[in-house]
Amino acid sequence: GVAFTWRHSLLRNLTLTTAAMNIFWAAWVSVLVVYAVEPGPVGLSPAGYGVLVITMAIGGIAGATLVEPLRRRLGAHRLLALDVVGTIVLVGTPALTTNPYAIGAAMLIGGAGSAVWRVIVAAVRQSVVPADVLGRVYSANRMISWGVLPLGAALGGLLAEVAGVRTVFVVGGLASLALLLLYAITVRPGQLAAALDG
Repeated sequence: GVAFTWRHSLLRNLTLTTAAMNIFWAAWVSVLVVYAVEPGPVGLSPAGYGVLVITMAIGGIAGATLVEPLRRRLGAHRLLALDVVGTIVLVGTPALTTNPYAIGAAMLIGGAGSAVWRVIVAAVRQSVVPADVLGRVYSANRMISWGVLPLGAALGGLLAEVAGVRTVFVVGGLASLALLLLYAITVRPGQLAAALDG
């Protein structure tokens, strides 16, 4: 599965971009509760934090529902680029504000984009991978893209300990800007369209 992924440039690049985004997501989520729940600066109660997290799930449902009409209207390449922008918004918003509504809106956007990304990347995988190795390739992709989550969480915790919780959002938001460049350089619109329509 890893060998097939590595040889297929589109699948490799999508998997590595997913892994890079997941590092920032994991750092963000590892410290968000400390930032959001009182005595953190957002000042939410535990129940309020639960409501905040629900906004991400609502975004995910909306993204999964709208992915196909959005893909037809915008194209898969632009739609995935918007998800990368959504990651920047998600991770960076708490660096700019303690307003729970703004953070919730960013989580709604991030949740929607995450669902869109997963649906499109899964469709690419199913299109380009032979059926007899699909399970192994899927497992390898998950191992790579989700295997970085503990690393991202550890880095987020370490940075919060050394420089403060808000610094995690500042650094993550700024660093995740590079993901847009990474995506633009490594994922070609024609290659993506051919994989989905082929």
